[in-house]
Amino acid sequence: MRLLKKKLFILPVFFCFLSFSGKLSACTLWAASGDKVEGGGSLLAKNRDYRPAPDQVCTLETVKPSQAYEYTALIRTHKEKKYVKAGVNEKGLAIVSSTASSVEDDNDVHTVKNVCAGILASCDSVDAALGKKDIFSNAKPFNFMLADKNKIALVEIGPEGKFESKIIQNGTLCQTNHYILDGMKWANEKKIGRSSLERLKRIEELLNTRNGKFTLQDFIRFSEDRNAGPDNSIWRTGSSPKLSRTLATWIIHIPENGKPVVYLKTANPGEDINTFKPFIPDCVKTKN
Repeated sequence: MRLLKKKLFILPVFFCFLSFSGKLSACTLWAASGDKVEGGGSLLAKNRDYRPAPDQVCTLETVKPSQAYEYTALIRTHKEKKYVKAGVNEKGLAIVSSTASSVEDDNDVHTVKNVCAGILASCDSVDAALGKKDIFSNAKPFNFMLADKNKIALVEIGPEGKFESKIIQNGTLCQTNHYILDGMKWANEKKIGRSSLERLKRIEELLNTRNGKFTLQDFIRFSEDRNAGPDNSIWRTGSSPKLSRTLATWIIHIPENGKPVVYLKTANPGEDINTFKPFIPDCVKTKN
């Protein structure tokens, strides 16, 4: 089994200009904040789904951009380029992403911003991130969920750089792979996939039927849910070897007071499932 590696990189801020490719990912995102969280603060989670190809291995890395915020992230490296799939920075701002699969593919190959890396390197809060309108308007269609100790937010980016956001201070959010905000539903150009609909319905059900406040353990339990079979559950195993399945779970609790705690489980292609005990990410260990 390949061990996850923790590395320190000195990178310029313009590292955030990378290219997204493919519509094969099918992630599930969910979050809670404020009076919905035991002890306050926010919880943010992502199940990363993709085909089990050798180039889809992700590792945990700590990145220190030049003159920017340090962050710890789940990163996929492909052809010497790094793609942040989920992460948190030294200021306690976290971000995760999911593909907007209900948009027609364009055939133009062009460079766009790696939103996750750019936000983590340059923003200290959800409000600061939402103020970076140029980052979102220059990105291809994608969905992002952000969290700090005070609030959570969903950002849906559609064609032509149009986007909408929703902010929650006391409540929950969830997203899969189609547009759900009223101002972005027009961007669902293709038939919405069954898996996206099923997973959204299930995570909404889990969030809405929970009695009491959410804990990290609740979110871990949600991440392992197999209610709808191998292809449509929150934790997907794939009904055939080539179909998408869950390759990683990233969950973070950002408390009102104290340091963030991350839960990570990886199911990298060709490796055994590796579950890490909740840990304080390196980027915040030595910070006040």
